[in-house]
Amino acid sequence: MIVLDASVMVAWLLGEPSVASDTELDSGLRDDSIIVPSHWPIEISNALRTHLKANRLSASDFIQIMTRIDMVTIQVEPSIHLDEIGPLAQFALTHELTTYDAAYVQLAAQHNVKLATLDRAMRTAAAKLNIPLLPA
Repeated sequence: MIVLDASVMVAWLLGEPSVASDTELDSGLRDDSIIVPSHWPIEISNALRTHLKANRLSASDFIQIMTRIDMVTIQVEPSIHLDEIGPLAQFALTHELTTYDAAYVQLAAQHNVKLATLDRAMRTAAAKLNIPLLPA
């Protein structure tokens, strides 16, 4: 199982070199179960909208990307409960992350699984917590 940050998914969907050449990551996305926090689909949708609006993505590219998304088994975690807001904010503060990013790191820590991210702050926090990272 892998916790997948939206930045990695968008880069993978767009075939960006930062992830396209990483065979372990590519294999993990195709073969492993993926778990994501509840805000992940909105992040993906917003990134794709941004690329479409800026004409960096054509309508036909968008259709191919949506087909690619279907190749990945993704489990979206339910939204956090109101009583978890404070602990998530504290976790984010402790690890110098936004709460959005902290949700990914915390999810990987809770499930004791790899975290796939390109974000430097998330990678730093994960390393401090001994969370395995992709790309390696």
